Amino acid sequence: MDYQYLTDLQLFKPPATIKVKILRIWKSTTPDNPENRLSLDFLIADAKKNVMQAMVRGFDAPLFRLILKEGSIYLIDKYRVMKSKHNFNVLPEDLMIVLSRMSKLKEVVEDSSQYPDYYFNFVHFKDLPHKIYKKKVLTDFVGMVTTITPVTKVQLNNRDIPVQKRDIYIQNASCESLKVVLYGDIALSVEEQEILQRNTNVVLVFTKLMIKTYMPGLRFCAGKFLCPIHDEKTPVLTMIQELTIEDLIGKIQLLAFGQQTEKLIGATIGELAVIKTINKMVLPPPVKALINTRRTFKVGLTGKAIEAGLTIFKIFDSTN
Repeated sequence: MDYQYLTDLQLFKPPATIKVKILRIWKSTTPDNPENRLSLDFLIADAKKNVMQAMVRGFDAPLFRLILKEGSIYLIDKYRVMKSKHNFNVLPEDLMIVLSRMSKLKEVVEDSSQYPDYYFNFVHFKDLPHKIYKKKVLTDFVGMVTTITPVTKVQLNNRDIPVQKRDIYIQNASCESLKVVLYGDIALSVEEQEILQRNTNVVLVFTKLMIKTYMPGLRFCAGKFLCPIHDEKTPVLTMIQELTIEDLIGKIQLLAFGQQTEKLIGATIGELAVIKTINKMVLPPPVKALINTRRTFKVGLTGKAIEAGLTIFKIFDSTN
């Protein structure tokens, strides 16, 4: 039986049967309502290693959710070839296919070595500034995890319900850092404790990212920090430390900035930056030494915190 390859598909031409492997499946939702499935999306590849994005619209998604499996090969017929979406595509391609309840799928068991196992549209750090707020084609990125924050609830603009949020900081081989913000179910899907308990560096691949802000990282050279976008000038660095303290009554969150942070932990930001640890996700010794110690704090709520409805107190002074 002859099959069409993905490169043979054209608009307005009746499509023939294709034989493809599903490389990746994901659901498109909104952070504040993860149960509202906008579509079921997946990435497919043929035996010539051509790749294409495919989609099932939300109202038909339940029919395919249990049928489609990552890594499996399918014969697919009675689908539609359409132009790629205006936004949120994972490939820089002009066409995609759309399945409906009229489509026919049959799983094929055969040697899959001629198909790719995965496909990513990775972007280099130097190209990130060109991706800021570009939604048509999303970004894939890979890096070593350096920091994972706990999951918190935040209020997004134009959203009535708070959503789960987690920040993950990753680093490439050139020690350039990127902050990745995860929302909703994706924030909860990261196994934080499993990653933190490993004695080796952990590398994660993030797909379908939208770059919102980008700042080239500072370079540490000859005992000084240099800023690459301000004529190699020495920047003024400010350290921020978030604490959770408790007394006999309860717990509150505190934030220390700048000199108050350095006073609290007994080290400057430069001294912390050059501390060599086996695992970069482990707190530096001066910061870890704060745990279970007793301190007296002078704290207060700032005007910005009150306006934002936050109950995180700023540290104005601290003593042993």
